[in-house]
Amino acid sequence: MEEYPANNTVKQTENLDEPPNSRLFVVTSRSITEDELRESFAVFGDVQGVWVVKDKQTKESKGIAYVKFAKSSQACLAMEDMHGKVLLDGTKPVKVFIAQSRSSGRHRDVEDEELTRIFVMIPKHFSEEDLKDTFKVAAHVLILIHRRFTSNDYGDIEYCVIIKNKTTGESKGLGYVRYYKPSQAAVAIENCDKSKSDPQSAT
Repeated sequence: MEEYPANNTVKQTENLDEPPNSRLFVVTSRSITEDELRESFAVFGDVQGVWVVKDKQTKESKGIAYVKFAKSSQACLAMEDMHGKVLLDGTKPVKVFIAQSRSSGRHRDVEDEELTRIFVMIPKHFSEEDLKDTFKVAAHVLILIHRRFTSNDYGDIEYCVIIKNKTTGESKGLGYVRYYKPSQAAVAIENCDKSKSDPQSAT
C-alpha cells in the first residue's frame, strides 16, 4: 500500500495526482533530507511538495521519498535526467519513477509506453504527416526550454497512427502519437493547439 504525506506537507492529499503523472517516487539514501531533495529537483520546475517516508517507530528515513511537481512535463523531465544520478558525495545513485497513483496501481519508469503515447482527436481530413507535423512542435519546444539539462537533443516523434474504419478505410478522427520520451508527450498534452486537435493520455 502506498504511503501518503501528512497534511502539513501537502495541503490537499486528494490533489496529489493532479495533474496526472506529476508526482515522483524516489529511492534514495537514508541520509538525504527533504531540503536536499527539493534543491536537487527544483531546477526542473515548480516543486509543490517533498516528503521523505519515515519509519513510524524510529522516525528514521526509509530511503524512499516523493516529489510533487506543478506540471507533468516537469516531473517527467526530472525522472529522465535524475534517474541514476548521485545527489551528494558518498550517497548511492537515486532511482526515479512516476509515482503510483490511485488509478494506475504501480510506479512507472521512462520506458513505460503509457507515458510516451498520447491519444488524440483530430480533423478527419488529417493525414499521418499532418498529425506528425502538428505534434512535432511540442518536442522542439521542450528542446528549447530544457536544453540545459541534457547534452543530447530530445528525439523526434517515433510514430503516428490514424484510426480508420475497417470497412471504408476512412479516418475516424482519432489517432495515436508516440514520442521517444515521456516529457515530450507531457509537453504535447500541455501545449497542444486545441483548435487543431484534442490530446489525451493514452490508456
